[in-house]
Amino acid sequence: MNLFKRFSFRFYQNIIALTTRILNFGEPMKIIGEGSIDRIAEVFVDNGIEKVFIVTDKGLEKAGIIDTVTTILRKADMPYVIYDQVRPNPTIDIIEQGVTLYELEKAQGLLAVGGGSPIDTAKLIGARLARPDKPLHKMRGLLKVKRSTPFLLAMPTTAGTGSETTVAAVVRDSDSHEKYAINDPHLLPDVAVLDPLLTYALPKNITATTGMDALTHAIEAYLNKHHTKKTKQRALHAIKCVFDYLPVVYDEPTNKKARLNMLEASYDAGYAFTRDFIGNVHAISHQLSATYDLPHGLMNAIILPLVLDYYGSAIYKRMAEIYDYAFETNEERTNQEKCEDLIDRIRSLNHKLDIPETIEAIRVVDINRLAKQAYHEANPLYPVPVMFDLIDFITVYMRLDPTFRQKK
Repeated sequence: MNLFKRFSFRFYQNIIALTTRILNFGEPMKIIGEGSIDRIAEVFVDNGIEKVFIVTDKGLEKAGIIDTVTTILRKADMPYVIYDQVRPNPTIDIIEQGVTLYELEKAQGLLAVGGGSPIDTAKLIGARLARPDKPLHKMRGLLKVKRSTPFLLAMPTTAGTGSETTVAAVVRDSDSHEKYAINDPHLLPDVAVLDPLLTYALPKNITATTGMDALTHAIEAYLNKHHTKKTKQRALHAIKCVFDYLPVVYDEPTNKKARLNMLEASYDAGYAFTRDFIGNVHAISHQLSATYDLPHGLMNAIILPLVLDYYGSAIYKRMAEIYDYAFETNEERTNQEKCEDLIDRIRSLNHKLDIPETIEAIRVVDINRLAKQAYHEANPLYPVPVMFDLIDFITVYMRLDPTFRQKK
């Protein structure tokens, strides 16, 4: 990357950072603790909502979680309609179908139940309802919604995406095999309900990959060029919680304390990255999940240690700060040693969670396209510690390919 591009990208990032500080996104009203789900009908009544549009997926219906939600609404005589067509890596078509049903049913507010996909879907249904004249691809990037969206209560059933406290939503274009984010303060949920009971039934693999998603959010936010004292503390708290409690919930799914701490970690990581942005790990991950329909958290978990290794000395100091906070040490070691130890601990955590080191689905023929898409997602927006050129992205994608590893 030439010097002029590097300078112009950094200048753009500085302007965005300043704009973010001025906008002061705020936070959703947070209702937290065991049994907090019981308050959802009360929240809708208090906000004048007379018919609720539930956005979820069929898996949560089968698990009985939606029955629990609808029972609470029925007891309060709150009409509702269920839209359960959400799938991982939701597409534009899924959003548009939801918009049509919302209008047909004359709903007045949104209730997102699930992981990042249902919450992002609900956000983007709201965006399209607010901007019927504007297709989603024209809202790509920053501050393109610009109008108030319908009331949204987000109820995460995973601890990872942090979507319940972010101004971002991600959508996949089925035609271009590209995944991109829409960022606007109007997408911030009005209320977030964090109830650990909703996460008890998570399969182990989803517990693992969503937890590593939260870790990736927090680390990328902390390493990025711009963060405030508040976002720094939120990111550090999230990182420590993941190292402390993710192995516990993996082995003990109904450990209430650990589940609650993971929900808080996800929320805090979401708070940090919605203000300080994500980075190259996500740019690489988004294209893989879009092209091969792979779980986003799994991609992040595999990619994270590779990208951190690639950054080299540029991240030694901040990684050492993370290491000291997460493991409560003041060891007489160099920043480089602490950084390398932290990366090793991430790899060890992946191993503990049965997460592989490579991605079988990658096809060499796709790598150039994937790298170009990742480059255009990351640049100029993400204030990463090391800006990647096209060759850097290609190199990381190659290292994710198991056949490349075997040749080495």
